[in-house]
Amino acid sequence: MTRSLPSRLSAPPRAVLYGVGLLAVVVAADTLYLVLVRLGVLVAGQDVTASRVFQVLLLGHTGLGAALVVAMSIFAGLHLPGGWA
Repeated sequence: MTRSLPSRLSAPPRAVLYGVGLLAVVVAADTLYLVLVRLGVLVAGQDVTASRVFQVLLLGHTGLGAALVVAMSIFAGLHLPGGWA
């Protein structure tokens, strides 16, 4: 039986890493939805991109993407100094 190695991440970077993972999953799911809507527009020929729901999801996708970049930068700032030591 093999034992798992202890994590080399301290608590703050680990918490940020979990947040980054969660944001990445949400952005990926939103991306899939937006792509499916675009494909539906191509197939059906009916433009739904002007609907309020689509606009909110598109703006939310952009905002979550920006939050993901910020969270990844925070994680890198917390993790890299310990990794280089």
